[in-house]
Amino acid sequence: MVIEELLTSHSAMRKPLYMTVFGIVLCSVALFSSYLIFPEHASILTIAFISIGATVIMHNTFIETEELDEKIRTKTAIHPELVRMYVFFFIGLIISFSFWYAVLPEEPTDVCLLENQICINNVSNNTFFKEQNKTLGQIDQLRARLTGQATGMVSGTSACEQDALCWFNIIFLNNLEVLVLALFFSFLYGAGAIFLIAWNASVIAVVIGQSILAENHFQFIGLLPHGIPELVSYFAAAIAGGLLSAAIVKGAIQRRSFFHIFDEVILFIIIAAASLLAGALIEALAITGEQTLAPIISVLYLVGLLWFLIRMKNQPVPNVSNRLLNK
Repeated sequence: MVIEELLTSHSAMRKPLYMTVFGIVLCSVALFSSYLIFPEHASILTIAFISIGATVIMHNTFIETEELDEKIRTKTAIHPELVRMYVFFFIGLIISFSFWYAVLPEEPTDVCLLENQICINNVSNNTFFKEQNKTLGQIDQLRARLTGQATGMVSGTSACEQDALCWFNIIFLNNLEVLVLALFFSFLYGAGAIFLIAWNASVIAVVIGQSILAENHFQFIGLLPHGIPELVSYFAAAIAGGLLSAAIVKGAIQRRSFFHIFDEVILFIIIAAASLLAGALIEALAITGEQTLAPIISVLYLVGLLWFLIRMKNQPVPNVSNRLLNK
């Protein structure tokens, strides 16, 4: 209850930087709380605790946004404050996860405080990030198989090798599954989308932590060209599901304002789908060695996204619902 009351939805919407601080604190508390309760399952339980701690503020924000929509339904409302909240919260989680991964010992070590009176045995970064490390290992194995470099595998068998379209299909379908889960989890219960976002933050943080501990400290920057569109996609899907869920909970489905909210949901889903396509294309081109084309598409995506957000800030949301009803 104390964690949930650290930040109000109103403060988070006005000053999204607070969400970064909130994410850092919440992640740190969840990390060590989960270890003290279930050490063997701390890597997953941490994500669950983060979801529980962030659900209240996210739900209240969606309710407040839906109420605001009713008051100014004739104005545009793509809700940049919601996007900022997710982004800054995500950044806070990454900072916290990355810090603890880099600080914790790589080998199991006994850590003692207060002159050896309070001790935690066999602590290592793998203790807190076991499932994340396992996931990254599975990704590396899958990539080796698809490039035909897996041990004992005949070259070309079930492999994409340098086929960009093959890589695109696999990456897009995998990310589409996450997007659909983010959409429906956010709609059914708010903690679901936060769980997926926190999980992705922890996996990315492990990659960053590994880069910090290795010689190439900035290797993780290579994730940004395709990572940014993918994250925008998941955030947009989570916001779409949250807006729709909040509207139904508040009974807006019985009022005219629901059509305005429905238009916003459709808009966010379109943004999510377009971002997902861009991210999959950029990653596929990067894997197959298109080192020039991938950055160009990445820059075009960022420019297009910024142009779209600026344009929509001064334009009404497209009236999709009325068009569908008229048909």
